[in-house]
Amino acid sequence: MNEIDTAVDLGFQYPFGEESCEHELAVLQDHYPEYFYEQSRFNEEALDPEIYLIVGRRGSGKTSLTQYFNFQKRFRNAHSIDVDEPEIYQSILQKIANSAYLSPDLAVNDVRKIWEYSIWSVIFNEYAHHDETIRNAAVFSDKKMKPARILTEIVNELLAKYVDQNGRVASELSEALASPVFAKAKEKVVEFTRSEPIIIAIDTFERYDRENVAMMTVTSSLIQCANNFNIGYSNKGIYVKAFVSAEIFPYIKESAISNTTKFIRHPLRLSWRPKDLIRLISWRFYRYMSVHKFPVPKKVDWDNFDEILEKMWYPYFGKKITNLRGRQEDSFPYILRHTQMRPRQLVILCNDIARETIRAGKYLSFKSIQINQIIEQGE
Repeated sequence: MNEIDTAVDLGFQYPFGEESCEHELAVLQDHYPEYFYEQSRFNEEALDPEIYLIVGRRGSGKTSLTQYFNFQKRFRNAHSIDVDEPEIYQSILQKIANSAYLSPDLAVNDVRKIWEYSIWSVIFNEYAHHDETIRNAAVFSDKKMKPARILTEIVNELLAKYVDQNGRVASELSEALASPVFAKAKEKVVEFTRSEPIIIAIDTFERYDRENVAMMTVTSSLIQCANNFNIGYSNKGIYVKAFVSAEIFPYIKESAISNTTKFIRHPLRLSWRPKDLIRLISWRFYRYMSVHKFPVPKKVDWDNFDEILEKMWYPYFGKKITNLRGRQEDSFPYILRHTQMRPRQLVILCNDIARETIRAGKYLSFKSIQINQIIEQGE
Protein backbone atom coordinates (compact mmCIF):
# COMPACT_ATOMS: atom_id res chain seq x y z
CA MET A 1 0.00 0.00 0.00
CA ASN A 2 1.53 3.33 -1.00
CA GLU A 3 1.50 6.52 1.05
CA ILE A 4 -1.46 8.06 -0.80
CA ASP A 5 -3.62 4.95 -0.44
CA THR A 6 -2.75 4.77 3.24
CA ALA A 7 -3.62 8.42 3.81
CA VAL A 8 -6.94 8.08 1.99
CA ASP A 9 -7.84 5.01 4.03
CA LEU A 10 -6.88 6.62 7.32
CA GLY A 11 -7.18 10.24 6.29
CA PHE A 12 -8.74 13.30 7.78
CA GLN A 13 -12.35 13.95 6.95
CA TYR A 14 -11.64 17.64 6.39
CA PRO A 15 -8.50 19.28 4.98
CA PHE A 16 -7.12 20.96 8.09
CA GLY A 17 -6.83 17.95 10.37
CA GLU A 18 -8.74 16.87 13.44
CA GLU A 19 -9.78 19.04 16.36
CA SER A 20 -7.28 17.57 18.79
CA CYS A 21 -4.08 15.56 18.89
CA GLU A 22 -5.93 12.66 20.50
CA HIS A 23 -8.35 12.50 17.56
CA GLU A 24 -5.51 12.68 15.04
CA LEU A 25 -3.70 9.83 16.78
CA ALA A 26 -6.89 7.77 16.61
CA VAL A 27 -7.21 8.45 12.87
CA LEU A 28 -3.56 8.19 11.80
CA GLN A 29 -2.25 5.70 14.34
CA ASP A 30 1.33 4.73 13.40
CA HIS A 31 1.30 7.23 10.51
CA TYR A 32 0.96 10.22 12.86
CA PRO A 33 4.65 11.28 12.50
CA GLU A 34 4.18 11.56 8.72
CA TYR A 35 1.54 14.26 9.24
CA PHE A 36 3.13 16.06 12.16
CA TYR A 37 3.96 19.72 11.54
CA GLU A 38 7.68 19.89 12.22
CA GLN A 39 8.11 23.57 11.28
CA SER A 40 6.82 24.77 14.62
CA ARG A 41 9.41 26.73 16.59
CA PHE A 42 8.15 25.09 19.76
CA ASN A 43 9.45 21.67 18.72
CA GLU A 44 13.11 22.56 19.10
CA GLU A 45 12.52 24.88 22.03
CA ALA A 46 10.73 22.15 23.98
CA LEU A 47 13.70 19.83 23.47
CA ASP A 48 16.17 22.36 24.88
CA PRO A 49 17.77 20.71 27.93
CA GLU A 50 17.14 23.89 29.90
CA ILE A 51 13.37 23.63 29.39
CA TYR A 52 11.49 21.58 31.96
CA LEU A 53 8.26 23.58 32.26
CA ILE A 54 5.93 24.06 29.28
CA VAL A 55 2.89 26.30 29.66
CA GLY A 56 0.01 26.49 27.23
CA ARG A 57 -3.69 27.14 27.05
CA ARG A 58 -6.20 24.53 25.95
CA GLY A 59 -5.77 23.93 22.23
CA SER A 60 -2.26 25.39 22.03
CA GLY A 61 -0.54 22.12 21.17
CA LYS A 62 0.70 20.68 24.47
CA THR A 63 -0.37 17.12 23.68
CA SER A 64 1.12 17.34 20.19
CA LEU A 65 4.48 18.19 21.74
CA THR A 66 4.35 15.19 24.07
CA GLN A 67 3.82 13.01 20.99
CA TYR A 68 6.64 14.73 19.10
CA PHE A 69 9.11 13.57 21.73
CA ASN A 70 8.47 9.99 20.53
CA PHE A 71 9.98 10.64 17.10
CA GLN A 72 12.19 13.69 17.57
CA LYS A 73 15.63 13.54 15.95
CA ARG A 74 17.69 15.78 18.21
CA PHE A 75 18.61 13.09 20.74
CA ARG A 76 19.74 9.82 19.21
CA ASN A 77 18.64 6.51 20.73
CA ALA A 78 16.28 8.41 23.02
CA HIS A 79 13.58 6.77 25.09
CA SER A 80 10.35 8.75 25.37
CA ILE A 81 7.65 8.29 27.97
CA ASP A 82 4.37 10.17 27.75
CA VAL A 83 2.36 10.29 30.97
CA ASP A 84 -1.15 11.59 30.52
CA GLU A 85 -3.16 9.66 33.04
CA PRO A 86 -5.82 11.52 35.07
CA GLU A 87 -6.11 8.52 37.36
CA ILE A 88 -2.65 9.27 38.73
CA TYR A 89 -3.63 12.74 39.83
CA GLN A 90 -7.01 11.62 41.08
CA SER A 91 -5.40 9.05 43.37
CA ILE A 92 -3.06 11.63 44.91
CA LEU A 93 -5.82 14.23 45.19
CA GLN A 94 -8.12 11.88 47.03
CA LYS A 95 -5.40 10.87 49.45
CA ILE A 96 -4.18 14.37 50.37
CA ALA A 97 -7.48 16.25 50.01
CA ASN A 98 -7.89 16.48 53.80
CA SER A 99 -4.22 16.66 54.69
CA ALA A 100 -3.28 17.87 58.12
CA TYR A 101 -0.34 20.04 57.05
CA LEU A 102 0.08 23.30 58.93
CA SER A 103 2.08 24.79 56.05
CA PRO A 104 1.25 24.49 52.31
CA ASP A 105 5.00 24.48 51.61
CA LEU A 106 5.43 21.33 53.70
CA ALA A 107 2.62 19.64 51.77
CA VAL A 108 4.18 20.56 48.42
CA ASN A 109 7.58 19.30 49.55
CA ASP A 110 6.18 15.96 50.68
CA VAL A 111 4.11 15.37 47.54
CA ARG A 112 7.22 16.23 45.53
CA LYS A 113 8.80 13.13 47.08
CA ILE A 114 5.96 11.02 45.68
CA TRP A 115 6.65 12.44 42.22
CA GLU A 116 10.40 11.93 42.61
CA TYR A 117 10.08 8.31 43.68
CA SER A 118 7.51 7.59 40.97
CA ILE A 119 9.52 9.15 38.13
CA TRP A 120 12.69 7.33 39.15
CA SER A 121 10.74 4.08 39.31
CA VAL A 122 9.51 4.57 35.75
CA ILE A 123 13.09 5.28 34.65
CA PHE A 124 14.34 2.15 36.44
CA ASN A 125 11.71 0.07 34.70
CA GLU A 126 12.73 1.49 31.31
CA TYR A 127 16.40 0.52 31.76
CA ALA A 128 15.98 -2.57 33.96
CA HIS A 129 16.99 -4.91 31.15
CA HIS A 130 20.41 -3.22 31.00
CA ASP A 131 21.68 -4.03 34.47
CA GLU A 132 20.91 -6.09 37.56
CA THR A 133 21.47 -3.12 39.89
CA ILE A 134 18.66 -1.24 38.14
CA ARG A 135 16.43 -4.33 38.11
CA ASN A 136 16.78 -4.60 41.88
CA ALA A 137 15.30 -1.11 42.28
CA ALA A 138 12.64 -1.48 39.57
CA VAL A 139 9.11 -1.98 40.83
CA PHE A 140 8.02 -3.72 37.64
CA SER A 141 9.98 -5.53 34.98
CA ASP A 142 7.22 -6.02 32.42
CA LYS A 143 8.27 -4.04 29.33
CA LYS A 144 4.81 -4.55 27.83
CA MET A 145 3.14 -2.54 30.57
CA LYS A 146 2.57 1.06 29.53
CA PRO A 147 4.56 3.68 31.48
CA ALA A 148 1.39 5.54 32.49
CA ARG A 149 -0.01 2.30 33.91
CA ILE A 150 3.26 1.64 35.73
CA LEU A 151 3.23 5.13 37.19
CA THR A 152 -0.38 4.70 38.32
CA GLU A 153 0.45 1.44 40.09
CA ILE A 154 3.55 2.95 41.70
CA VAL A 155 1.67 6.00 42.93
CA ASN A 156 -1.13 3.89 44.38
CA GLU A 157 1.42 1.69 46.15
CA LEU A 158 3.23 4.72 47.55
CA LEU A 159 0.00 6.28 48.76
CA ALA A 160 -1.02 3.09 50.52
CA LYS A 161 2.40 2.57 52.08
CA TYR A 162 3.63 6.06 52.92
CA VAL A 163 0.59 8.34 53.27
CA ASP A 164 -1.50 8.09 56.44
CA GLN A 165 -5.23 8.65 56.93
CA ASN A 166 -4.65 12.36 57.52
CA GLY A 167 -2.90 12.80 54.18
CA ARG A 168 0.56 13.14 55.71
CA VAL A 169 3.55 11.64 53.89
CA ALA A 170 5.63 9.46 56.20
CA SER A 171 9.33 10.10 56.73
CA GLU A 172 10.00 6.54 55.54
CA LEU A 173 9.57 7.76 51.95
CA SER A 174 12.60 10.04 52.35
CA GLU A 175 14.51 7.06 53.67
CA ALA A 176 13.46 4.98 50.65
CA LEU A 177 14.69 7.69 48.29
CA ALA A 178 18.06 7.72 50.09
CA SER A 179 18.40 3.94 50.37
CA PRO A 180 21.55 2.30 48.98
CA VAL A 181 19.50 0.23 46.49
CA PHE A 182 17.83 3.36 45.13
CA ALA A 183 21.05 5.40 45.07
CA LYS A 184 23.06 2.71 43.27
CA ALA A 185 20.30 2.27 40.67
CA LYS A 186 20.32 6.03 39.97
CA GLU A 187 24.07 6.00 39.47
CA LYS A 188 23.85 3.02 37.14
CA VAL A 189 20.98 4.53 35.11
CA VAL A 190 23.03 7.63 34.38
CA GLU A 191 25.69 5.46 32.76
CA PHE A 192 23.08 4.46 30.17
CA THR A 193 21.19 7.73 29.76
CA ARG A 194 24.35 9.50 28.59
CA SER A 195 24.15 7.42 25.39
CA GLU A 196 20.43 6.58 25.53
CA PRO A 197 18.67 9.72 26.86
CA ILE A 198 15.17 9.60 28.26
CA ILE A 199 12.43 12.22 27.89
CA ILE A 200 9.51 12.01 30.32
CA ALA A 201 6.57 14.25 29.44
CA ILE A 202 4.00 14.63 32.20
CA ASP A 203 0.78 16.39 31.27
CA THR A 204 -1.56 17.82 33.89
CA PHE A 205 -5.23 18.70 34.07
CA GLU A 206 -6.64 21.10 31.47
CA ARG A 207 -9.48 22.12 33.78
CA TYR A 208 -8.63 23.41 37.20
CA ASP A 209 -10.33 24.62 40.33
CA ARG A 210 -7.83 27.00 41.83
CA GLU A 211 -9.68 26.85 45.14
CA ASN A 212 -8.85 23.13 45.31
CA VAL A 213 -5.82 23.18 47.58
CA ALA A 214 -4.94 19.55 46.90
CA MET A 215 -4.94 20.12 43.13
CA MET A 216 -2.67 23.12 43.49
CA THR A 217 -0.37 21.13 45.77
CA VAL A 218 -0.05 18.24 43.31
CA THR A 219 0.70 20.57 40.37
CA SER A 220 3.15 22.74 42.30
CA SER A 221 5.00 19.70 43.59
CA LEU A 222 5.32 18.34 40.02
CA ILE A 223 6.84 21.64 38.88
CA GLN A 224 9.34 21.58 41.75
CA CYS A 225 10.20 17.95 41.02
CA ALA A 226 10.76 18.67 37.31
CA ASN A 227 12.95 21.63 38.28
CA ASN A 228 15.10 19.44 40.52
CA PHE A 229 15.49 16.78 37.84
CA ASN A 230 16.46 19.48 35.35
CA ILE A 231 19.17 20.88 37.60
CA GLY A 232 20.59 17.52 38.60
CA TYR A 233 20.20 15.37 35.51
CA SER A 234 19.54 17.31 32.29
CA ASN A 235 23.29 17.22 31.61
CA LYS A 236 23.20 13.44 32.07
CA GLY A 237 20.48 12.61 29.57
CA ILE A 238 17.39 12.66 31.78
CA TYR A 239 14.78 15.22 30.74
CA VAL A 240 11.55 15.63 32.68
CA LYS A 241 9.06 17.96 30.99
CA ALA A 242 6.07 19.17 33.00
CA PHE A 243 3.12 20.54 31.00
CA VAL A 244 0.89 23.02 32.81
CA SER A 245 -2.26 24.80 31.71
CA ALA A 246 -1.73 28.53 31.13
CA GLU A 247 -5.16 29.23 32.59
CA ILE A 248 -3.94 28.30 36.06
CA PHE A 249 -0.21 29.00 35.75
CA PRO A 250 -0.30 32.63 37.02
CA TYR A 251 -2.11 31.51 40.16
CA ILE A 252 0.32 28.67 40.82
CA LYS A 253 3.25 30.97 40.16
CA GLU A 254 2.10 33.63 42.59
CA SER A 255 0.22 31.67 45.26
CA ALA A 256 1.14 28.00 45.30
CA ILE A 257 4.94 28.01 44.87
CA SER A 258 6.91 29.50 47.71
CA ASN A 259 10.03 30.53 45.80
CA THR A 260 9.14 31.47 42.22
CA THR A 261 12.64 32.35 41.04
CA LYS A 262 13.99 29.08 42.44
CA PHE A 263 11.46 26.67 40.96
CA ILE A 264 10.18 28.46 37.83
CA ARG A 265 13.04 29.10 35.45
CA HIS A 266 12.64 29.91 31.76
CA PRO A 267 9.18 28.39 31.17
CA LEU A 268 8.33 27.75 27.53
CA ARG A 269 5.05 29.48 26.76
CA LEU A 270 3.13 28.15 23.77
CA SER A 271 2.12 31.57 22.47
CA TRP A 272 1.47 31.36 18.73
CA ARG A 273 2.11 34.26 16.37
CA PRO A 274 0.13 34.89 13.15
CA LYS A 275 3.11 33.77 11.04
CA ASP A 276 3.30 30.52 13.00
CA LEU A 277 -0.40 29.84 12.56
CA ILE A 278 -0.52 30.56 8.81
CA ARG A 279 2.34 28.12 8.30
CA LEU A 280 0.65 25.44 10.38
CA ILE A 281 -2.77 25.68 8.77
CA SER A 282 -1.38 26.02 5.22
CA TRP A 283 1.05 23.15 5.68
CA ARG A 284 -1.78 20.88 6.81
CA PHE A 285 -3.84 21.99 3.83
CA TYR A 286 -0.93 21.38 1.44
CA ARG A 287 -0.36 17.91 2.91
CA TYR A 288 -4.01 17.03 2.57
CA MET A 289 -4.25 18.18 -1.05
CA SER A 290 -1.02 16.39 -2.01
CA VAL A 291 -2.19 13.10 -0.57
CA HIS A 292 -5.65 13.40 -2.12
CA LYS A 293 -4.23 14.32 -5.54
CA PHE A 294 -5.49 17.90 -5.68
CA PRO A 295 -3.22 20.27 -7.67
CA VAL A 296 -0.73 22.06 -5.44
CA PRO A 297 2.12 24.54 -6.03
CA LYS A 298 5.32 22.75 -6.97
CA LYS A 299 7.29 24.47 -4.24
CA VAL A 300 6.38 26.57 -1.22
CA ASP A 301 8.94 28.37 0.91
CA TRP A 302 7.46 27.70 4.35
CA ASP A 303 9.67 30.37 5.88
CA ASN A 304 8.26 33.06 3.59
CA PHE A 305 5.06 34.50 5.03
CA ASP A 306 4.10 36.38 1.86
CA GLU A 307 4.69 33.36 -0.35
CA ILE A 308 2.51 31.17 1.86
CA LEU A 309 -0.30 33.71 1.55
CA GLU A 310 0.09 34.00 -2.21
CA LYS A 311 0.32 30.27 -2.94
CA MET A 312 -1.66 28.57 -0.19
CA TRP A 313 -4.14 31.08 1.19
CA TYR A 314 -5.36 33.67 -1.30
CA PRO A 315 -6.20 31.19 -4.11
CA TYR A 316 -8.63 29.40 -1.77
CA PHE A 317 -9.83 31.94 0.82
CA GLY A 318 -9.44 35.06 -1.30
CA LYS A 319 -7.56 38.21 -0.35
CA LYS A 320 -10.56 39.98 1.14
CA ILE A 321 -13.61 38.99 3.14
CA THR A 322 -16.63 41.22 3.57
CA ASN A 323 -17.50 41.30 7.26
CA LEU A 324 -21.03 41.30 8.65
CA ARG A 325 -21.05 45.11 8.59
CA GLY A 326 -20.38 45.15 4.89
CA ARG A 327 -16.76 46.25 5.13
CA GLN A 328 -13.89 44.44 3.50
CA GLU A 329 -11.00 43.05 5.55
CA ASP A 330 -7.88 41.05 4.74
CA SER A 331 -8.98 37.43 4.85
CA PHE A 332 -6.35 35.88 7.11
CA PRO A 333 -6.45 38.54 9.87
CA TYR A 334 -10.24 38.42 9.68
CA ILE A 335 -10.41 34.69 10.40
CA LEU A 336 -7.58 34.83 12.91
CA ARG A 337 -9.16 37.57 15.00
CA HIS A 338 -12.13 35.32 15.63
CA THR A 339 -9.82 32.92 17.47
CA GLN A 340 -7.72 33.29 20.60
CA MET A 341 -4.55 32.57 18.62
CA ARG A 342 -4.68 28.85 19.31
CA PRO A 343 -4.16 26.21 16.60
CA ARG A 344 -7.17 24.13 17.62
CA GLN A 345 -9.57 27.02 17.16
CA LEU A 346 -8.15 27.93 13.76
CA VAL A 347 -8.40 24.30 12.62
CA ILE A 348 -12.03 24.15 13.74
CA LEU A 349 -13.00 27.36 11.92
CA CYS A 350 -11.22 26.40 8.70
CA ASN A 351 -12.83 22.96 8.76
CA ASP A 352 -16.23 24.60 9.26
CA ILE A 353 -15.59 26.62 6.10
CA ALA A 354 -14.51 23.48 4.20
CA ARG A 355 -17.59 21.62 5.41
CA GLU A 356 -19.84 24.33 3.97
CA THR A 357 -18.13 24.15 0.58
CA ILE A 358 -18.96 20.44 0.47
CA ARG A 359 -22.62 21.20 1.11
CA ALA A 360 -22.57 23.89 -1.56
CA GLY A 361 -20.82 21.64 -4.09
CA LYS A 362 -17.82 24.01 -4.25
CA TYR A 363 -15.25 22.00 -2.34
CA LEU A 364 -11.94 23.81 -1.64
CA SER A 365 -13.23 27.04 -3.21
CA PHE A 366 -13.69 28.63 0.18
CA LYS A 367 -13.96 32.17 -1.19
CA SER A 368 -17.11 31.18 -3.09
CA ILE A 369 -19.21 30.89 0.09
CA GLN A 370 -20.20 33.33 2.84
CA ILE A 371 -17.20 32.89 5.09
CA ASN A 372 -18.39 35.64 7.41
CA GLN A 373 -21.55 33.70 8.26
CA ILE A 374 -19.65 30.46 8.82
CA ILE A 375 -17.23 32.26 11.15
CA GLU A 376 -20.10 33.77 13.11
CA GLN A 377 -21.72 30.36 13.58
CA GLY A 378 -18.45 28.63 14.52
CA GLU A 379 -17.30 31.40 16.82
